[in-house]
Amino acid sequence: MYSPTLGAAECLTRTLLEWICTFSHESNLPKSLWGEVLRHAVWLKNHAAPLALDGKAPFKALLGQPPDLLGLRV
Repeated sequence: MYSPTLGAAECLTRTLLEWICTFSHESNLPKSLWGEVLRHAVWLKNHAAPLALDGKAPFKALLGQPPDLLGLRV
């Protein structure tokens, strides 16, 4: 979600904070685990397919192979 008044870093920060709040709320995790939730949100962001990379995940665009998602849990 890009806003003309915000830069790319601010948009990424806002997106990650929204994800952290959602993940924490939905899973009833304690606030002390916010760092782990952030790490998971960044991992998901890096493995998602953005439009700027023609539908390739950043992982695949960088390494040329799809990521191993077998360890991903709901």
